[in-house]
Amino acid sequence: MAGSTFRFGHVDLRRLVFRETFTGDGSATTFQLAGPDNATFAIGAWASANIQSALPAHVTNATTKKPIYDSLIPISRNRIGVSSISAATGIATLNYAPRNGVLFYIFYWYELSGRAYIEDYYREDFVASMESDTLSEFNLPDTNSSNLLTLIWNEDDTADRTLNILVGGADRSLTIDENIQASLIINQGDVDDTPVEGVTTAPVSSGWAYGHVAAADPHAGYVKESEFTAADTVLVGTGVSTLGAVTLAASQFLAKKAAGVATNVTATEARAILNVEDGAEVNNISDINATDLTDGGDTTLHDHDGISENTGARHTQGTDVALGAVGTKNPPVDEDKAIYRDSTASDALVTSTWTQVKAFLKTYFDGLYNLYVHPNHSGNVTSVADGATTIAAKAVTVAMLADGTDGQLITWDADGVAATVAVGTATHVLTSNGAGVAPTFQAATGGGIADPGASTDHALLRWNGATGDAVQDSTIIVDDSGRMTNPSQPAFLVYKSADQNNLPLNTENTIIWQNEVYDQGSNFASNTFTAPIDGRYSLSFVLKVNQIDLDTSYYVFRLVTSNRTISYLFFPAAVYTTDTGDSIFMGGFPFDMDASDTAYVVIFPHNSGVAQLDVQEGGGQGSYFGGFLIC
Repeated sequence: MAGSTFRFGHVDLRRLVFRETFTGDGSATTFQLAGPDNATFAIGAWASANIQSALPAHVTNATTKKPIYDSLIPISRNRIGVSSISAATGIATLNYAPRNGVLFYIFYWYELSGRAYIEDYYREDFVASMESDTLSEFNLPDTNSSNLLTLIWNEDDTADRTLNILVGGADRSLTIDENIQASLIINQGDVDDTPVEGVTTAPVSSGWAYGHVAAADPHAGYVKESEFTAADTVLVGTGVSTLGAVTLAASQFLAKKAAGVATNVTATEARAILNVEDGAEVNNISDINATDLTDGGDTTLHDHDGISENTGARHTQGTDVALGAVGTKNPPVDEDKAIYRDSTASDALVTSTWTQVKAFLKTYFDGLYNLYVHPNHSGNVTSVADGATTIAAKAVTVAMLADGTDGQLITWDADGVAATVAVGTATHVLTSNGAGVAPTFQAATGGGIADPGASTDHALLRWNGATGDAVQDSTIIVDDSGRMTNPSQPAFLVYKSADQNNLPLNTENTIIWQNEVYDQGSNFASNTFTAPIDGRYSLSFVLKVNQIDLDTSYYVFRLVTSNRTISYLFFPAAVYTTDTGDSIFMGGFPFDMDASDTAYVVIFPHNSGVAQLDVQEGGGQGSYFGGFLIC
């Protein structure tokens, strides 16, 4: 090692930066650090294990003081750095070989031991230095037994300096004896907490003291607590920048009389301000004025103080707009009343019952029109004075019937009312549809069996049980070779396209199916097959699983349907001696299912072990679930 020496006197510093000089040969990338040969300490001995390889270590050109490279060509060269330093051997490995003849430094950290001060280790034959021979940042240890840490900082010029000190830990205090920009440093003694009005003489005053007077109630310019002398006290303005306290007693109000400031008033004083008589009820109009009005049968709206003006405004002649807000009723009953104005009594509002209105109208119209008397008739149609008519038997001829549509027939419906039968088409015959149902024109049965009209090639015919005399088309196809297919037969096949990992223990884990190969009849959804009709169904599954835990008591593979459940138990410890990778499990059974019954697959990892079982999609060789209607 070479370079200027550096001594950091009386500083409790335990890490040093070492610099050693080497010469590259163009191929070597490993270099032995010479600490054991060149470093002899006053106390302690060199130990390769004390090299701090986790801290910054770098390579620098000894001539230019800049990083070195493995080539002189800027485009293709790589910067050389320290890849690793062995704490066992002290061998430093670079990530590229320095060029032949290049003189360079390797900088690294070394952890001191044995004593606290660098001077005990100081020797002139090694250097503690950075590239510029200065130490810009270092960590200081804890204080000594006297809770004292001394830092001596000597500068060789008068230039401005910045000293950053970070004190770690809780509840620490820091005292600095300095002459470094004293105006920027605040000590506890610089803070003035004397409660005075105005700026204090010290550099800083406390926030609570500034702007407050030195008095028992220090809130000049604010509402003072002392103004509230009792409960239910209200502050009111009595003048510019002045306040007065008003205390409200029981059943009192805060109000402003005709003169003076707002104050407390009694109920009697409040009624006088509001111009409301004693005993008045706001919810009863007949009591607003305590005289003259009565509750009950008085239907005349008298002219009283406080209501006559309002009544006249809302019910002036020809402008009864307020009546538009009343409710409606239809039909009226005799006891209902109609409201109108009495033209003989200054348009006062009056009422009449509906019985009175009807009697008035009858009298009025009887005077305008003659009373109608039904005439008597004779012949095929007879009538009496009450207007009832009678048609003689067999007196209505065809000519007397109303015109109809060509081809229609007359019949009687289930209620015995005359009705018509719709017109049929050529070759149709009138067919009875049974009691209570009108007959209709229908195609001839052709010997008792009617063809379906149109059918699918090779389709089997079905008997129409509803009519009993016709066949129907079907979806069952039989080709010329006798092979039969039925595209309506319920059938499905689904598979997993994503793994279902780490199934929880002691849980019914429903298997999730992401894709369908086919779903004939569209009966599979949300991992569940739903039977469309009653029948026997064949259901089966194949599951590819991984990460079988040997410590799990057993696994239950279940095919669950609404009527019954088939379970397959697997005991890992009976088959394997360790946790196992890929395995295939399958099962199937014919099930009886009713319409709307469901079927799905679950896995139940029982008891102990680790929730690590995976159900895999397998890329075409994984997990499937399928079934079809047998019969």
